[in-house]
Amino acid sequence: MSVRLLRRLEPGARARLRRWLEAPRYELLPGPGSERAAGDLPAESAVTVTSSPDLGMAPTVDLSVRLAVAGHRVIPHLAARYFPDDASLDEQLARLGESGIVRALVVAGVGEEHGPFPDSLALIDALAERGSPFEIGIAAYPEGHPDFTDESLAEALQAKAPHAVSATTQMTFRATSVTHWIDSRTGPSAGLEVWVGVPGIAGMPGLAGFAASGGLSRALTFAYQHPRLVAGVLRPGDRRSTRLVADLAAGSADIAGLHFYTFNQVAKTERWRRRLLHRLG
Repeated sequence: MSVRLLRRLEPGARARLRRWLEAPRYELLPGPGSERAAGDLPAESAVTVTSSPDLGMAPTVDLSVRLAVAGHRVIPHLAARYFPDDASLDEQLARLGESGIVRALVVAGVGEEHGPFPDSLALIDALAERGSPFEIGIAAYPEGHPDFTDESLAEALQAKAPHAVSATTQMTFRATSVTHWIDSRTGPSAGLEVWVGVPGIAGMPGLAGFAASGGLSRALTFAYQHPRLVAGVLRPGDRRSTRLVADLAAGSADIAGLHFYTFNQVAKTERWRRRLLHRLG
């Protein structure tokens, strides 16, 4: 079935999908399973390393440094609320700089505000005061966020966009939500390259673990409301998984690439990715 889905794509869409699949980003979570997941990455991969309020920033930086030493192109998540003070920020920035890491995804983080950086824009400003050591990416929410109105999300995106080069979306299960958002962008955000967050091949246990560690977006709410559909999306080689990325390729030419939320199940995602590349010819 997936072969027929791919064959229906126009040549331009097939070329886009091949390009995305040849050079995706993989997101890893620090903690259990991260070392195994790191070992399953292709050589010199682009890897983002997420963070959590329970662990703080140190494990994110630890894993980022190890991945950089192994030759990967690492993009750590810098979560504003997880830095308790300026000194902790300076310490972790120094470690990242010594490892040659030059990109970062700046996010607010979840939970209460305990330090000097209540949101991602405050952390971006702090980085600018320190000489802007990173090429900055920011988060985007085409399907909304349960804690914010669509208007406030749009305002925040426009405020951060001039300081960033890219935006990475929340995990999505519906291509139309993302392609509509991309096509309707205006102002500074229209100049950002967009990396679309898609679920890796992990199954519902992996999805549940992600939800517990990172909070629920509307995409995750949708997942739990439609467990049979999402279980299909997350099975290796399943038609729905392929349909999602095929629909993205058919729907927009303005996507820089795919950001795989792997839930540390890199091997399963890799088998699926390679299978699709083979079928694309």
